[in-house]
Amino acid sequence: MRKTGQRWTIKDKHNANALMEWLELQVSSGETPTLQVMKGDRSLDQNAMINTLYGDIARQADDLSVLDVRRQCKLHYGIGILKAADPEFAAWYDANIKPMTYEAKLMLMTHLDVTSKFSKAQASEYLDTIIREYTSQGFALARS
Repeated sequence: MRKTGQRWTIKDKHNANALMEWLELQVSSGETPTLQVMKGDRSLDQNAMINTLYGDIARQADDLSVLDVRRQCKLHYGIGILKAADPEFAAWYDANIKPMTYEAKLMLMTHLDVTSKFSKAQASEYLDTIIREYTSQGFALARS
């Protein structure tokens, strides 16, 4: 079992019992926890690698922060991956976000769930795309 913030990974009965105890404690203290069941979501290793790449790129860029790199990657690469996999999301994005200015879209990437919706395969595609695109621009990135 892993618990990061409010995220739990349940691998056995012991983990399930621990989650139930935590939920009971939350409810008894007046909290309203929300449970979301996810299948095939990205791994913690992929998440760590994504964040490592953002930092590596920002350190090598003259004028970009980690947040800037994160926003750019989500907009330029992540949105396309999600749109290709989910026609409903693609239609929503095209109707509501596509007409926005580039700067507004970048700012929106701070709050829009993109990479957190990825499956393991989508996260791998995202990692591969970032590495390919930034190394072609002269950035020194290595996939661990």
